[in-house]
Amino acid sequence: SPTSLTRHEDLEVLVILEGVVETTGITTQARTSYLADEILWGQRFVPIVTEEDGQYSVDYSKFGNTVKVPTPNCTAKQLEEDRSIMDTISLSPKGTIRKRSVRLKPKFTISEETL
Repeated sequence: SPTSLTRHEDLEVLVILEGVVETTGITTQARTSYLADEILWGQRFVPIVTEEDGQYSVDYSKFGNTVKVPTPNCTAKQLEEDRSIMDTISLSPKGTIRKRSVRLKPKFTISEETL
């Protein structure tokens, strides 16, 4: 819960993404970690990839931006034990966007011909 995050200053979440590059068969890995004060409770990343007519577009100006989403202010264990908590929150996806201060190059397009 958000309260738990502020109480546990020594909390660190490790994230490891691993995959294989199809064309070469080489395994690749990305690793990072997040401290408690870097975790944004009740927010998710704004989508940056769109597809239209077989062309994918990446809008890097949205990279790192988040939007608030309805999220219970309790732990997963509390939610499992008391499902009525879900009745107290709105499930409509309304919220405000939090923008990163870093600006990257906007829009990079990949078409099927490029692949």
